[in-house]
Amino acid sequence: SQAASRSTARPGASSSNMATTSQRSSAVGMGNDEFTNLVNNTVYYILVADQHKTPIKRKDIQKFVLKDHSKSIKEVLKEAKQKLSEVFGYQLIDLNDRLGSYILVSQLNLSDAKDFLNRNDADNARLGLITLLLALILMNNGAVTEEKLWSLLSLFGLQSEVDDPAFGDLRKLITTDLVKQAYLEYTAVTDTEPPTHQFRWGMRAIHEASKLTVLEFVCKVLGNGVRPEQWTAVYNDIIRYQQQEQQ
Repeated sequence: SQAASRSTARPGASSSNMATTSQRSSAVGMGNDEFTNLVNNTVYYILVADQHKTPIKRKDIQKFVLKDHSKSIKEVLKEAKQKLSEVFGYQLIDLNDRLGSYILVSQLNLSDAKDFLNRNDADNARLGLITLLLALILMNNGAVTEEKLWSLLSLFGLQSEVDDPAFGDLRKLITTDLVKQAYLEYTAVTDTEPPTHQFRWGMRAIHEASKLTVLEFVCKVLGNGVRPEQWTAVYNDIIRYQQQEQQ
């Protein structure tokens, strides 16, 4: 499985981790074994819940996993985050929303995304669609109106009015499902007549997809030896963004 293939615990980390675990279990008045069991159950719950690719709610972890120990969630999540990162290679991202939601992210593998027009492979088709959407948003200065997005998608044979053979109700998938899964943000544009909406990259996309990799995807689709640097404005924005992230 993907989780198993990510098992890359850092050498030499175990002794310091044990000390940290002991400190955290003491902080919440629990023995090491009981605390570790709660952490492991939380990690398992998060991995299973992530299969739906919808945000994982803090209150659900408290209700279904921690139960009588719900007040220990801060320390349990600290330990769970560490284990998810070191053992499975995932990041647990706090969305900082009013519901107290988290998403589990890893780097998207875009190597097969250029085959997105092959609708027979459901996984590749979905990954390709997500990558295409992110690319169209990226190439439109980070935001694209709903009307323009559908116009661009029609060039790839993707229509909002009819069910797609691979994706079914494409409008619902893009405006609802991928928004719930935090790949896209879908917001109303103020002071427009008639009212319209726009799309931006969602939190999951920001953490899972490299903007430079998405730009490279665009170049592969276009072919003819097109290089990322030739998209001067977009490329320079990406470089500035990467420099800010490193500061």
